[in-house]
Amino acid sequence: MLVQSFEGVELAGKASTGVDALEQSRLLKPDLILMDLRMPDMDGVEATKRIKVAQPTIKVVALTALEDPLQITRALEEGMDGFLLKRASPRELKLAIESVIAGEQYLSPQVSAIIAKAYLDERSRKHARHRFQSGIPSRLFKGGAHTLSIRHPQRHPQPFYPVTFVLNGY
Repeated sequence: MLVQSFEGVELAGKASTGVDALEQSRLLKPDLILMDLRMPDMDGVEATKRIKVAQPTIKVVALTALEDPLQITRALEEGMDGFLLKRASPRELKLAIESVIAGEQYLSPQVSAIIAKAYLDERSRKHARHRFQSGIPSRLFKGGAHTLSIRHPQRHPQPFYPVTFVLNGY
């Protein structure tokens, strides 16, 4: 796994399900967990929520292919300390680990753009509804809502463990 090549980072373990992530986090007591959102038996958001209740000092960073702004927001609300997409560069992954270990929250530029676009689209929809309800004929109103296209995740080219535990991260 890529994190093994980062100086100052030790790969402590891996898990393939949400339930396994809970158990491994209890046993390994990692500094940071890289967590996918899609996993069998329990999604990454629920696993993060439970890990944070049991061990609030563990940092959790989402590393996922999901680009749904509602899922991103839910993950952050439930305790994710960072969020980046699987297409992130090794440099960005390293930056996310360093930032979160240092106590900061990290959102990749792509994730920030997804959240901003969803927010602006919602504002645009509200504005369009308001203008229409105020008596302005819809044919005169230019602009309005745009749809958010969600890219379907591609299969990871090598065996991928949706949960990675990191010790001694920076």
